[in-house]
Amino acid sequence: MYNFQEHLYQSEKIREIRTAVYQSAGYFVIKDFLPRPLVNSLRQRWLNGEVDYYFDSFYKNTQVNFDTPNYLIKGASDGDRSYCINIWNPAPDSQLQDIAIEANKIRNIVEGRPRYFATRTCDDLVLQYRLSRTVSSGFAVKKHADFFEEFRPDPAGDHSFDPKRCQLTLFLSDYGQDYSQGGFHFHNNAGEEVLFGRDVPVAAGDLVIWKYSNIHSVREVKALDQLTGFSRIIFPQFDNMAKNKRNKQREQS
Repeated sequence: MYNFQEHLYQSEKIREIRTAVYQSAGYFVIKDFLPRPLVNSLRQRWLNGEVDYYFDSFYKNTQVNFDTPNYLIKGASDGDRSYCINIWNPAPDSQLQDIAIEANKIRNIVEGRPRYFATRTCDDLVLQYRLSRTVSSGFAVKKHADFFEEFRPDPAGDHSFDPKRCQLTLFLSDYGQDYSQGGFHFHNNAGEEVLFGRDVPVAAGDLVIWKYSNIHSVREVKALDQLTGFSRIIFPQFDNMAKNKRNKQREQS
Protein backbone atom coordinates (compact mmCIF):
# COMPACT_ATOMS: atom_id res chain seq x y z
CA MET A 1 0.00 0.00 0.00
CA TYR A 2 1.14 3.52 -0.78
CA ASN A 3 2.65 5.42 2.16
CA PHE A 4 0.71 8.65 2.42
CA GLN A 5 2.34 12.00 3.10
CA GLU A 6 2.92 12.00 6.84
CA HIS A 7 3.85 15.69 6.85
CA LEU A 8 0.18 16.48 6.26
CA TYR A 9 -0.50 15.67 9.91
CA GLN A 10 2.07 18.12 11.27
CA SER A 11 0.65 21.12 13.11
CA GLU A 12 2.21 23.67 10.76
CA LYS A 13 0.69 21.99 7.69
CA ILE A 14 -2.74 21.70 9.32
CA ARG A 15 -2.56 25.38 10.25
CA GLU A 16 -1.75 26.23 6.63
CA ILE A 17 -4.71 24.20 5.35
CA ARG A 18 -7.12 25.69 7.90
CA THR A 19 -6.04 29.23 7.04
CA ALA A 20 -6.59 28.61 3.32
CA VAL A 21 -9.97 26.93 3.76
CA TYR A 22 -11.55 29.09 6.44
CA GLN A 23 -9.92 32.48 5.97
CA SER A 24 -8.45 33.04 2.52
CA ALA A 25 -9.32 31.00 -0.58
CA GLY A 26 -11.96 28.59 0.72
CA TYR A 27 -9.95 25.61 -0.48
CA PHE A 28 -6.52 24.00 -0.31
CA VAL A 29 -4.91 21.76 -2.93
CA ILE A 30 -2.82 18.84 -1.62
CA LYS A 31 -0.60 18.10 -4.59
CA ASP A 32 0.21 14.48 -5.48
CA PHE A 33 -1.89 12.99 -2.70
CA LEU A 34 -1.83 9.89 -4.91
CA PRO A 35 1.13 9.13 -7.18
CA ARG A 36 0.37 8.80 -10.87
CA PRO A 37 0.84 4.97 -11.01
CA LEU A 38 -1.80 4.57 -8.30
CA VAL A 39 -4.17 6.94 -10.12
CA ASN A 40 -3.70 4.92 -13.31
CA SER A 41 -4.39 1.71 -11.42
CA LEU A 42 -7.66 3.08 -10.02
CA ARG A 43 -8.71 4.35 -13.42
CA GLN A 44 -7.98 1.00 -15.03
CA ARG A 45 -10.10 -0.87 -12.50
CA TRP A 46 -13.01 1.52 -12.10
CA LEU A 47 -13.30 3.41 -15.37
CA ASN A 48 -12.47 0.52 -17.68
CA GLY A 49 -14.94 -1.78 -15.95
CA GLU A 50 -12.52 -4.27 -14.40
CA VAL A 51 -14.11 -4.23 -10.92
CA ASP A 52 -16.28 -7.34 -10.56
CA TYR A 53 -18.84 -6.19 -8.02
CA TYR A 54 -22.62 -5.77 -8.00
CA PHE A 55 -23.91 -2.30 -7.14
CA ASP A 56 -27.54 -1.91 -6.13
CA SER A 57 -29.82 0.68 -7.72
CA PHE A 58 -30.17 4.28 -6.59
CA TYR A 59 -30.93 5.30 -2.99
CA LYS A 60 -31.86 8.79 -1.88
CA ASN A 61 -29.59 10.37 0.70
CA THR A 62 -32.43 10.26 3.23
CA GLN A 63 -32.73 6.48 2.72
CA VAL A 64 -29.10 5.66 3.50
CA ASN A 65 -28.54 3.68 6.71
CA PHE A 66 -26.52 0.69 7.93
CA ASP A 67 -28.73 -1.67 5.91
CA THR A 68 -28.00 0.15 2.64
CA PRO A 69 -25.76 -1.78 0.21
CA ASN A 70 -23.26 -0.09 -2.05
CA TYR A 71 -25.20 1.45 -4.93
CA LEU A 72 -24.91 3.12 -8.33
CA ILE A 73 -26.19 6.55 -9.36
CA LYS A 74 -26.66 7.00 -13.11
CA GLY A 75 -26.52 10.48 -14.60
CA ALA A 76 -27.72 12.28 -17.69
CA SER A 77 -25.93 9.91 -20.06
CA ASP A 78 -24.91 6.27 -19.84
CA GLY A 79 -21.35 7.38 -19.17
CA ASP A 80 -22.31 9.49 -16.16
CA ARG A 81 -22.21 7.39 -13.03
CA SER A 82 -21.26 7.44 -9.36
CA TYR A 83 -20.27 4.30 -7.48
CA CYS A 84 -21.38 4.93 -3.88
CA ILE A 85 -19.51 2.84 -1.31
CA ASN A 86 -20.55 2.79 2.34
CA ILE A 87 -17.81 2.35 4.91
CA TRP A 88 -19.86 -0.24 6.85
CA ASN A 89 -20.05 -2.66 3.90
CA PRO A 90 -17.31 -5.05 2.76
CA ALA A 91 -14.96 -3.05 0.54
CA PRO A 92 -15.13 -3.90 -3.19
CA ASP A 93 -11.60 -2.47 -3.51
CA SER A 94 -9.44 -2.52 -0.38
CA GLN A 95 -6.94 -0.06 -1.86
CA LEU A 96 -9.68 2.45 -2.63
CA GLN A 97 -11.06 2.07 0.90
CA ASP A 98 -7.62 2.77 2.39
CA ILE A 99 -7.44 5.93 0.29
CA ALA A 100 -10.89 7.03 1.47
CA ILE A 101 -10.01 6.52 5.13
CA GLU A 102 -6.73 8.42 4.73
CA ALA A 103 -8.41 11.36 2.99
CA ASN A 104 -11.12 11.43 5.64
CA LYS A 105 -8.44 11.52 8.37
CA ILE A 106 -7.06 14.75 6.93
CA ARG A 107 -10.52 16.34 6.90
CA ASN A 108 -11.11 15.22 10.48
CA ILE A 109 -7.90 16.83 11.70
CA VAL A 110 -8.65 20.06 9.85
CA GLU A 111 -12.15 20.13 11.39
CA GLY A 112 -10.77 19.32 14.85
CA ARG A 113 -12.23 15.83 15.12
CA PRO A 114 -10.65 12.48 16.07
CA ARG A 115 -8.65 10.99 13.19
CA TYR A 116 -10.98 8.05 12.55
CA PHE A 117 -14.23 9.93 13.06
CA ALA A 118 -17.07 8.74 10.75
CA THR A 119 -15.49 5.31 10.23
CA ARG A 120 -16.83 3.90 13.54
CA THR A 121 -20.39 2.91 14.44
CA CYS A 122 -20.25 5.02 17.62
CA ASP A 123 -19.76 8.32 15.75
CA ASP A 124 -22.48 10.86 14.94
CA LEU A 125 -21.60 10.68 11.25
CA VAL A 126 -20.59 7.81 8.97
CA LEU A 127 -18.48 7.95 5.82
CA GLN A 128 -19.45 7.18 2.26
CA TYR A 129 -17.12 7.63 -0.69
CA ARG A 130 -18.21 8.05 -4.30
CA LEU A 131 -16.15 7.45 -7.40
CA SER A 132 -17.87 9.63 -10.00
CA ARG A 133 -17.44 10.11 -13.74
CA THR A 134 -19.10 12.87 -15.78
CA VAL A 135 -18.98 12.93 -19.57
CA SER A 136 -22.18 14.88 -20.35
CA SER A 137 -22.21 18.65 -20.83
CA GLY A 138 -25.16 19.66 -18.67
CA PHE A 139 -25.45 20.02 -14.90
CA ALA A 140 -24.16 16.88 -13.19
CA VAL A 141 -24.44 18.66 -9.83
CA LYS A 142 -26.56 21.81 -9.65
CA LYS A 143 -25.32 24.92 -7.88
CA HIS A 144 -25.82 24.60 -4.15
CA ALA A 145 -24.15 25.08 -0.77
CA ASP A 146 -24.06 22.44 1.98
CA PHE A 147 -24.47 23.10 5.71
CA PHE A 148 -25.76 26.55 4.92
CA GLU A 149 -29.16 28.11 5.58
CA GLU A 150 -30.87 27.10 2.36
CA PHE A 151 -33.39 24.38 1.47
CA ARG A 152 -32.03 21.02 0.35
CA PRO A 153 -34.57 18.37 -0.79
CA ASP A 154 -32.27 15.41 -0.12
CA PRO A 155 -29.55 16.31 2.40
CA ALA A 156 -27.14 13.72 3.80
CA GLY A 157 -27.86 14.97 7.33
CA ASP A 158 -29.94 17.55 9.16
CA HIS A 159 -28.16 20.23 7.13
CA SER A 160 -28.03 22.76 9.96
CA PHE A 161 -25.52 25.59 9.53
CA ASP A 162 -22.00 24.40 10.31
CA PRO A 163 -19.21 26.62 8.94
CA LYS A 164 -16.43 24.20 9.95
CA ARG A 165 -17.63 21.39 7.66
CA CYS A 166 -15.32 20.57 4.74
CA GLN A 167 -15.64 18.36 1.70
CA LEU A 168 -12.95 16.61 -0.30
CA THR A 169 -12.49 16.06 -4.03
CA LEU A 170 -9.78 13.67 -5.17
CA PHE A 171 -9.14 14.32 -8.87
CA LEU A 172 -8.65 11.33 -11.17
CA SER A 173 -8.67 13.33 -14.42
CA ASP A 174 -6.52 15.99 -16.03
CA TYR A 175 -8.09 19.18 -17.35
CA GLY A 176 -7.22 19.69 -21.00
CA GLN A 177 -6.39 16.03 -21.48
CA ASP A 178 -9.37 14.00 -20.22
CA TYR A 179 -11.95 16.81 -20.19
CA SER A 180 -12.21 20.58 -20.81
CA GLN A 181 -14.47 23.66 -20.66
CA GLY A 182 -16.25 22.71 -17.42
CA GLY A 183 -15.91 20.48 -14.39
CA PHE A 184 -15.85 21.47 -10.72
CA HIS A 185 -16.97 25.10 -10.32
CA PHE A 186 -16.49 26.67 -6.88
CA HIS A 187 -17.26 30.06 -5.31
CA ASN A 188 -14.28 31.05 -3.20
CA ASN A 189 -14.49 32.99 0.06
CA ALA A 190 -14.54 36.26 -1.88
CA GLY A 191 -17.61 35.06 -3.83
CA GLU A 192 -15.66 34.64 -7.08
CA GLU A 193 -16.37 31.54 -9.17
CA VAL A 194 -13.33 29.51 -10.13
CA LEU A 195 -13.01 26.37 -12.23
CA PHE A 196 -10.58 23.80 -10.88
CA GLY A 197 -8.17 22.70 -13.56
CA ARG A 198 -8.50 25.92 -15.55
CA ASP A 199 -8.32 28.69 -12.92
CA VAL A 200 -6.87 26.61 -10.08
CA PRO A 201 -4.06 24.22 -11.13
CA VAL A 202 -5.02 20.66 -10.20
CA ALA A 203 -4.06 17.34 -11.76
CA ALA A 204 -5.04 13.71 -11.38
CA GLY A 205 -3.90 12.58 -7.94
CA ASP A 206 -4.43 15.97 -6.26
CA LEU A 207 -6.77 16.17 -3.26
CA VAL A 208 -8.75 19.38 -2.76
CA ILE A 209 -10.21 20.13 0.67
CA TRP A 210 -12.84 22.87 0.44
CA LYS A 211 -15.38 24.74 2.51
CA TYR A 212 -18.70 22.90 2.26
CA SER A 213 -20.88 25.98 2.81
CA ASN A 214 -19.50 27.69 -0.33
CA ILE A 215 -21.53 27.41 -3.54
CA HIS A 216 -20.31 24.68 -5.89
CA SER A 217 -21.44 22.69 -8.93
CA VAL A 218 -20.30 20.26 -11.61
CA ARG A 219 -21.33 21.25 -15.12
CA GLU A 220 -20.42 21.94 -18.76
CA VAL A 221 -17.96 19.07 -19.08
CA LYS A 222 -16.57 18.38 -22.53
CA ALA A 223 -15.22 14.83 -22.39
CA LEU A 224 -12.04 14.48 -24.41
CA ASP A 225 -11.73 10.87 -23.26
CA GLN A 226 -15.11 9.15 -22.98
CA LEU A 227 -13.79 6.48 -20.61
CA THR A 228 -12.50 9.08 -18.17
CA GLY A 229 -14.18 12.45 -18.70
CA PHE A 230 -14.22 14.36 -15.45
CA SER A 231 -13.58 11.61 -12.87
CA ARG A 232 -13.09 12.18 -9.16
CA ILE A 233 -13.81 10.76 -5.71
CA ILE A 234 -15.89 12.69 -3.18
CA PHE A 235 -16.42 11.84 0.48
CA PRO A 236 -19.88 12.63 1.92
CA GLN A 237 -20.71 11.88 5.55
CA PHE A 238 -24.19 10.77 6.62
CA ASP A 239 -26.08 11.07 9.89
CA ASN A 240 -25.60 7.90 11.94
CA MET A 241 -29.20 6.66 11.88
CA ALA A 242 -28.42 3.68 14.11
CA LYS A 243 -26.94 5.90 16.83
CA ASN A 244 -29.83 8.35 16.56
CA LYS A 245 -32.27 5.46 16.94
CA ARG A 246 -30.46 4.18 20.03
CA ASN A 247 -30.50 7.64 21.59
CA LYS A 248 -34.24 8.01 21.00
CA GLN A 249 -34.88 4.60 22.56
CA ARG A 250 -32.90 5.66 25.65
CA GLU A 251 -34.88 8.90 25.88
CA GLN A 252 -38.17 6.98 25.73
CA SER A 253 -37.17 4.35 28.31
